[in-house]
Amino acid sequence: MAMRRIIYLNPFSATNITGGIKTAHRQVELLCELGYSAFVWQPAGDAAWMTSKAPLVRRLAPGDIRPEDVLIFPEVLHVEGLHPFMALRNGCLKLLFCQNQFYAFNDLVPRQSYEGLGFDGVFCCSVASRDFLRQVLHVKDPAIIPCFVDPLRFRPHPKKLQVLAIASKLQDKAYFIAQCLRAKHRDVQDVPLVFVRDKSEDEVARLMGESAVLLALGNRESFGLVALEAMAAGCLVVGFHGYGGLEYADRDNGLWFWADQEEAVADALYRLIVGARNGEVWTRAMTAAASATAERYNRARTRDALLGYFSALGVRPGA
Repeated sequence: MAMRRIIYLNPFSATNITGGIKTAHRQVELLCELGYSAFVWQPAGDAAWMTSKAPLVRRLAPGDIRPEDVLIFPEVLHVEGLHPFMALRNGCLKLLFCQNQFYAFNDLVPRQSYEGLGFDGVFCCSVASRDFLRQVLHVKDPAIIPCFVDPLRFRPHPKKLQVLAIASKLQDKAYFIAQCLRAKHRDVQDVPLVFVRDKSEDEVARLMGESAVLLALGNRESFGLVALEAMAAGCLVVGFHGYGGLEYADRDNGLWFWADQEEAVADALYRLIVGARNGEVWTRAMTAAASATAERYNRARTRDALLGYFSALGVRPGA
């Protein structure tokens, strides 16, 4: 008898850089380590910006799905290619993985419930997404499969006094903060501000490892993995928690703000630059607290959560 397959449906561009795509691949890697037959359906082929050991298939049709299979859908149900799989009624288990509650509304939701759309279960990646699913979409007891940070990739290197910003979100705010910093605090104009986007995961990890400070540009996040990866890489973090980052952000591990506090962020950024330049004791304490925070989000915790969730559904390794 063939093993039950767990198939993450990922019909996105190979150049689309998102934490959600990375998280799907990492979960498949862990499921394979646990002994499951798991893979990612990605018609566009391997992601151009990251490396993954997750088995990947490019060709998959609804007629290829067996009754014993498990399909994992993203919350963005309007994406082309998903509807034929949603229409399946052959007994396969259909689960929805909500990685960002801000993307949950579409032409189907909230007019229909996830149960009414044929989903057998819903899981998510953070406290913010779980609470949204409970309180807004009335999902009962959605499981959290937490994100994790790879400490072999995101780790400190010899530091440069520079500020890194991953400018895929809030570019206008990043520019305003940079100009505020330059205009208001002229004694740090020699400190480089490195704004990057569309870089590979390895390149981002290298830049985080060598940068003293990360300007966090979280916006409408379910979790906010970038800031946590920077914390693991030894950065002092200042900026926007993006709401989802409130799960781990506190007064000890960074300087955190809501999205309309640009001038306050510039002032806090200045404080971190000066503190890092002078090697002040409080900056070392913040770095240590940030590292301890990142260590809580580890592979073992995610692997155990995956095993517990799928086992509770009757989907066990090797079956």
